[in-house]
Amino acid sequence: MIFAVGGETGVGALRAAAEAKVQAIGAERDQGAALEDEGSSVVTSVLGRASFTVEELMRRVRAGNLENAGLSPIGYVPLDSVVQKSIITELDEILASLATGEIRTNVTVEKR
Repeated sequence: MIFAVGGETGVGALRAAAEAKVQAIGAERDQGAALEDEGSSVVTSVLGRASFTVEELMRRVRAGNLENAGLSPIGYVPLDSVVQKSIITELDEILASLATGEIRTNVTVEKR
C-alpha cells in the first residue's frame, strides 16, 4: 500500500503503483477518478476540506453559535468495494470522535 501525497510527485507515485498493480491512497482530491485508467490502483483518497470548514465556521461566528461546532477538515473517498464494512464503520467513528474532541491528537497548535 502506498500513501501518495505531494502534488505531482504523489501523482507520479500513483501512476507507478497502477503499473506495478500495488494498491494506493491518494490525497486532496479523488485521485482514482482524476487519473482515470492511470489511477486504477487507488483504493481511496484522503480529502482536506479546509474551505468548507472555514465557510461553516464563519456562518457559526456570524450566528453566535460556536458550541459543538463538530467541524472537521478530514474526509475520504468511499472505499466500500475494497474494505470491510466494519473497518469503514470504525474509521467513521474515529473521524467523528476527532471532530468532537473526544479523541485528541496531543499536537500543540503554535500561534504565530
